[in-house]
Amino acid sequence: MDVYLNFISNNPILFLLFFIILGFIIFNEFKSFTQKFKNISPQDAVFLINKDAFILDVRESSELSQGIIKNSKHINFSSVKTSLDSIKKI
Repeated sequence: MDVYLNFISNNPILFLLFFIILGFIIFNEFKSFTQKFKNISPQDAVFLINKDAFILDVRESSELSQGIIKNSKHINFSSVKTSLDSIKKI
């Protein structure tokens, strides 16, 4: 136990950084468990699209020039809050 206390007293910055990094890791894991959506890879997205998944495209209209997602429903990101009722019906 004295070895640990000696290390902490000789390296306070290193000890503090350890707990800051540990805090970031715990926060990130907690955030990923409590989020209401799931992040998926492009491969998983293609798999789900091939199985007739519902795709909601929330890009702005100016971004649609880069390409559209086949069989998706487009709603501007800025109007998502006002369109929640129509989204829930789908």
